[in-house]
Amino acid sequence: MTEEKREIYEMRPDLPGVLQGIEEYNKQFNIGGIVGRKIVADIDKTKAKDETVDQEKRLEELSRSYEITLDSVGIALERVDSKGFAFGSLEDIDEATIAKIKDFIDETGISEEDIRDPESYEYKKWEQFINGLNMNKTTRGQEMRINISDPKKFVSYLEFLRINGIMPEEKKALEELVNILEKQLIEKYDASNPDDWFLNFVSSLGKIIELYESLGIENSIGRLKELLEATKKKYLKEFLMVEKNEYLNINQKHGFGPDKWHTDMTSETYDKTWNEALETYRETLKNPNAKDLSERLRNHLFNAAETAQKEIESTPINSDYEKNFFPGFLKTLSEARKELASEK
Repeated sequence: MTEEKREIYEMRPDLPGVLQGIEEYNKQFNIGGIVGRKIVADIDKTKAKDETVDQEKRLEELSRSYEITLDSVGIALERVDSKGFAFGSLEDIDEATIAKIKDFIDETGISEEDIRDPESYEYKKWEQFINGLNMNKTTRGQEMRINISDPKKFVSYLEFLRINGIMPEEKKALEELVNILEKQLIEKYDASNPDDWFLNFVSSLGKIIELYESLGIENSIGRLKELLEATKKKYLKEFLMVEKNEYLNINQKHGFGPDKWHTDMTSETYDKTWNEALETYRETLKNPNAKDLSERLRNHLFNAAETAQKEIESTPINSDYEKNFFPGFLKTLSEARKELASEK
């Protein structure tokens, strides 16, 4: 390596280091870790500690350590509540509720490791149980994310990598960054009322995709391409609405799509969830530009309802859960299939 090349590599922004710091933060303050520590603190008060102070301190440390990288790449760190999860301050919860939490963990076998990923089936099952306890005081798990604060600087960083070469760890970091960014876009931003950041980012999206492809990272940007297409064809609001609610999610190990909603809901919640999905579908029909998305959503929901109905009908009625909820589930599915089939 020439001296000039060595200097370039030594001065390059440390995006992999930033991502590693975020990963370590999220492992420390994920929902499983916090609730576990709070249960221990409830048993042994000497181990109780203020999680909020630790979270803020760690954020400040990360920001200081990677100040140059954050500025040169055009990114910023932000701390957000973990997706859709809240649980009560265990210091104020009665022993009966603590016992319910422990019993649930014993019965399901769910571990801290199982619920590290907010997108996983186990996490969603845990989330539903905890939210069902209706605890008053709330504490949320925290998640650190990267916000591309200056899209133009980020494009310049990608161009720097294209000209000077990209290292394996940088390629991996950019793949992880896309995943973080997709979550941020889908969960946080409202296309019907976009702010300046959103508009600036969307205007740079085509160039970002082009540079990702030139760096050999094209396999990780499928959803960004869909977002760009939705922007160009003027159905971005509908696209984000569908993606945010995961209505096109195909059930896998880390999925909880419409075909599996019946495995962890009450009749009332199930009916409400399906009605919300159908209302989203009706909203997509109002925009002629979203015709392809509407048809894709209709087909997916119809097939999911059909799959769920067959699974319910083939399941022996043994438990109270099946006796109490399956009739309501089948009624909901019948009505959903009727509406979706009428559009064929």
